[in-house]
Amino acid sequence: MNESMNLALMKVVERAVRPLHAGKVRKLAMREELLGHLTAIYAEESARRTDERAALAAAIERFGDPADLSRELA
Repeated sequence: MNESMNLALMKVVERAVRPLHAGKVRKLAMREELLGHLTAIYAEESARRTDERAALAAAIERFGDPADLSRELA
C-alpha cells in the first residue's frame, strides 16, 4: 500500500474518532484498532481488484460511514 492510500485510510479513521469524548490514550487505541480493521478490509479489496482507487473506495464503503461509526462508539 502506498503512502497516499495509507493517508486516505487514516483520514477516514480520524473522522470517526475525533468527535468522541475520550482521553488521548483511549483515542489512540481506537485509532490503531480501527486503522487495523480498515487496512485489513483494504487488503482484501486490493486482492480482488487491480485498481488501487477502486479497492480504496470499496474498503471505505465496507468500513461504513465515519459519522455513523462515531455515534456507535460514543
